[in-house]
Amino acid sequence: MTPEIERFADLATRPLKGRPDREAEAKTELFARISHIGAPLDMIDLSVPVARLEQVQPPKPWPRRVAMLAVSLVLLIATAVMTTAVAIDAVISVKAQMRSMFGYYSSMSDLDQGDFLARWLEREASGMPLKSDSSQELEEAVRVNPEDVALFQQQLMRERSVATAGWNGLSAAQKEKADRIDPGNGFYDFVEVHGHFDRAVGGRSSRSTSITIKDEKAFAAALDALGRAASAVRFHDASGELKRRQLEAFPQQEDFFDHVLHLPFAANIPSSVPRYRFFYTRGEEQLIAEQVKRLEKDGDWGGMLLLRDQLLSLSRLLVEDSVSGGVSAQGAGEWARTNLKEIEKGLDSLGQADEAAELVTITNGLSMMDYGLRQLGWSEESPSLRVSEWEDVPDDLKYGELVPAGKTERAFIQRLLVLSGAQILLVIVLFTAIEAFRRPRRVAGMAKGLMPLLDWRDRLWIVGLGIVLPWTWFLVFVGMTPLGMRDLGFAFQDGAGMIAFLVQSCSALIFFVVMIVWTGYWRWEKRGGFLAFHGGAMLLGRISGIMAALAIPAAGVFRYLGITDDEDMAYYYLGVSGLAATGLLWLVWVTVLNLCTPQSNALRANVVMRTVLPVMLGGVATLLLCAAVLYSAERRWFARDMLLPSGTSETHMNALEERVERVARERVLELLD
Repeated sequence: MTPEIERFADLATRPLKGRPDREAEAKTELFARISHIGAPLDMIDLSVPVARLEQVQPPKPWPRRVAMLAVSLVLLIATAVMTTAVAIDAVISVKAQMRSMFGYYSSMSDLDQGDFLARWLEREASGMPLKSDSSQELEEAVRVNPEDVALFQQQLMRERSVATAGWNGLSAAQKEKADRIDPGNGFYDFVEVHGHFDRAVGGRSSRSTSITIKDEKAFAAALDALGRAASAVRFHDASGELKRRQLEAFPQQEDFFDHVLHLPFAANIPSSVPRYRFFYTRGEEQLIAEQVKRLEKDGDWGGMLLLRDQLLSLSRLLVEDSVSGGVSAQGAGEWARTNLKEIEKGLDSLGQADEAAELVTITNGLSMMDYGLRQLGWSEESPSLRVSEWEDVPDDLKYGELVPAGKTERAFIQRLLVLSGAQILLVIVLFTAIEAFRRPRRVAGMAKGLMPLLDWRDRLWIVGLGIVLPWTWFLVFVGMTPLGMRDLGFAFQDGAGMIAFLVQSCSALIFFVVMIVWTGYWRWEKRGGFLAFHGGAMLLGRISGIMAALAIPAAGVFRYLGITDDEDMAYYYLGVSGLAATGLLWLVWVTVLNLCTPQSNALRANVVMRTVLPVMLGGVATLLLCAAVLYSAERRWFARDMLLPSGTSETHMNALEERVERVARERVLELLD
């Protein structure tokens, strides 16, 4: 060996001083590696690496290990805290949505008593009027607040709902109370219609059109209650006010999850006339259909006209009350259309063609597609997923009004993906740390001794290509070009916007990890080529990184391809995902190769993993910082949303519902008048 090579070996094995046997083994391996390059030893110039090693002492292991361990623990705790907060909100949201789906007055009684959701509610909204579907809770609330009209009405609706054999209507004491605290309100007579009709048919009324009247007195009582409701001075369903009180019991909504968590506790307060009639039984419809059949049989067209006038009067009362947020104007319009349709047929059969024609005009106008509203659906017109789920929206709703809701959703979903990426990267950090520190003392000593060969420029390359380049690439294409589909929203083309964003995000993470690892291998190939630090599918790594990078813009090209078939869309995104998957396969290949590499050839992998480990920790920190920035953006856009947060309305659930109901109310009243 030449003196220069021996000098290099002495410097590279400094961490093994004091262990002659391992130092000798390490020098032997270094000599073998240098000899392996195939050039005459006296022609190998090691002046630069020798000068570098003489200039820089090997880092002390323990301070570096303690620092990285401390940073790892901090990042792990931060990731756990941020993820746990989201997970808790998700669990609460699922429970709340389940209860909203089944409704307060369902067969799933006491759904949430004593569980996690109940404890959370007690902490977050202790003043909420109704926290569960418990009968005892409602009864206690009415007892404590005997003059509370909204709670009293809910108690009556509860009694009607749970009475499987039919409800006898308000007791004498309840009627006296209704006259005292809420005089002249037709709500109480309207509520009684269902109960009397249930008794008339001998059980709970169903959606079946085939019924048999078993109790004529109960049938007459139902008709009488309907007539009294129609002739009432006013109609007021206070469920809208109770919904607002449910929402206002919570702290002010500030982010997306606040909206998701708070809304179900108001949405599942039942109304006497809900927006979607198919959620409830058809008591009134069956009652009126049966009465029309009887009047038609008797040839009583005068009675038919009286029934028509009662329905028109009651329909107006219902629609006029929709301004308070209890009754739905759309639901009331559909209620009126269904019932007037029956009378229209009866009048026509009795030869009252002119009167029937008038009802035809009303019922045609009350069809669900003619409320002065328009359907959004899954199209580029709806940047917000939540708004696109609405059946219809006001005609005057502008695209710009939907943008804050869409931006809020995008920031929220991005935050979830970033936190997921941080968790995945922490697992990769763990495997990297295992490879960096699992080798025996001989390999670890050589690796520590060789670390000074990398200077600040090499580390800048790793940070630049491993962190800066992937982030810049992602932000440019997704945030600054049409390929990010940000202007179209997640709902574009049957959810293609969401699929594109998921593919782009996953591809960015793969690109990110591939570039860190590949750049680490590349820089050691440059600095340690004389130690046979070459090969290892570097070309494949470069190609896989390029393909993962190309998957990001390729996912957004979908918007220009004109693909409308779901199967074709699935094939396209499967192909785009395959581009990114090549990078994942390369990472798996490198991982398996490192794990299976024998101790005698583990030096290259060891120095690379030691080099990229702090960079990966920096990547985790970057992702967590991005999560914090995205949360700030989510709150900022949520505050600008004037449609969906509960604070945008004082009567309805939110401003969008209020506008929809206002437009529907005006249209229905116009038709009824």
